[in-house]
Amino acid sequence: MKRLGRDGMSSLMVAILLLLPIAWAKAQEAERNVNPDRFTQHKWAQIRPDFGYLNSCETGYRAFAFDRDGNFLFNNNVRGTWRVSPQGNLILRTRVGQRLTLFYGGGPTLTPSIVNPHAPPSPESAAPTAVNVPRAEQPPPPSRVIVVPPPSGRGAGTTVVVPGPPPPSAAAPTTNRRSTVTSSTTNPPLTTTPSSRVYFRHGDLFQECQ
Repeated sequence: MKRLGRDGMSSLMVAILLLLPIAWAKAQEAERNVNPDRFTQHKWAQIRPDFGYLNSCETGYRAFAFDRDGNFLFNNNVRGTWRVSPQGNLILRTRVGQRLTLFYGGGPTLTPSIVNPHAPPSPESAAPTAVNVPRAEQPPPPSRVIVVPPPSGRGAGTTVVVPGPPPPSAAAPTTNRRSTVTSSTTNPPLTTTPSSRVYFRHGDLFQECQ
């Protein structure tokens, strides 16, 4: 009887050890199956960097808003679709095809995947600078030759040379011309066109609005 009891206990321990990984895997799977309604109750505003002065929970600036139809709106100008991955994270796709991930750890925060915030540099397009460009020197206008007939009306007339008007002064500058040379120290114009792409940096964080 004692031997049978020991054998039975050993079998029970083996069965428990075999079932433990399965139970652990099921628990993890249940934990990862996040209900999508978890993200549709409130907006998720960016708190790092601190955009509190934008009142994001009310205005929607620097904030995500998810609906139950699988659509999202970010910063009031970026739209797309979203879904919950098997790991419980949010997979987003914007209308222009950009993909990004918001990592969810079970709390009231979302951590975005790092997307390079630096757009490709554009060539500097500075405005030309107005300079005084002197007019090019021009040759003097030609003189005119007039033949004055004699009073008697006979014989050769008298040749008179009439000089032309004086040429314009070469030292007089003009300001109605612009140089085609651009200055390398002039800043390019600031563009304020809203972007349809989303950029995040290391350390950015979003929190659920209450």
